[in-house]
Amino acid sequence: MRLARLFTGSQSYSLDQQTAVVLPFPPEAVQLLLDCIVANAIDPESGRAKNKTGEALLELTRQIVTSNQSFANTQERVLLTLRDSTNCKRFPFSSQSKQSVTLVRLAVGDPNSRQGSGKYIVRQFISGAAEVVLANSVAYLTERGTIESLSQEARFRYEEAMTNYNLQGLRTICCGYVDFDATSAEMPHKPLERGFCLLGVVGVEESIRPEVPGAVEACMRAGIRVMMITGDAPLTAVNIAQRCGLLRTDRSSDDAVVRF
Repeated sequence: MRLARLFTGSQSYSLDQQTAVVLPFPPEAVQLLLDCIVANAIDPESGRAKNKTGEALLELTRQIVTSNQSFANTQERVLLTLRDSTNCKRFPFSSQSKQSVTLVRLAVGDPNSRQGSGKYIVRQFISGAAEVVLANSVAYLTERGTIESLSQEARFRYEEAMTNYNLQGLRTICCGYVDFDATSAEMPHKPLERGFCLLGVVGVEESIRPEVPGAVEACMRAGIRVMMITGDAPLTAVNIAQRCGLLRTDRSSDDAVVRF
């Protein structure tokens, strides 16, 4: 599993483990994106990623920089927050919701003040299937670090990026957040379902092991029907099936059936 692409603001960026990606955003805007990614990708108990997708996503904290700041300490800082059960609540990824959510209580006021204002907000970070998060979003983060309404044009740019990533066989994970008032001393019992601000879409590539196409071909020649069951987006699934040898242009349509 490796990082491949990132769409945020209005631009798409190639991700390469050997080269840092400089985003033309204010540092605090980039920090929002990375906080969201880390909050939903890491296991607070072990301090490590929850799965292979999470491992790839955490690499963003080392690959992304701005013109005057790196974010390599994001994982350590967010981990301290996640381990504070009084001010943090998590809702793990499920196949039904297709998303994971982290709620964090934050003091309102000067972040450098030890006393704060005595008021709090709850920040909800959400990461999940791109089409699900996008459908429930109403705003997006711009390169200027401002939050703007998700117009039809802006929504189309996100949809276009997601489609392009899926056509490349990439798994797309969308990140967003929303702030709301903390109305009691207790953390909310459930997260909000809509009203998010989009932070970005990450495209992750899952490599096909070299021996897979040959194994698929051998099974087919032996009369064994090979099936692939996946929760990926349809275009991503088709690309992976083609790379595995399950779908081929030189094979009759009777040899392969695709159902969504």
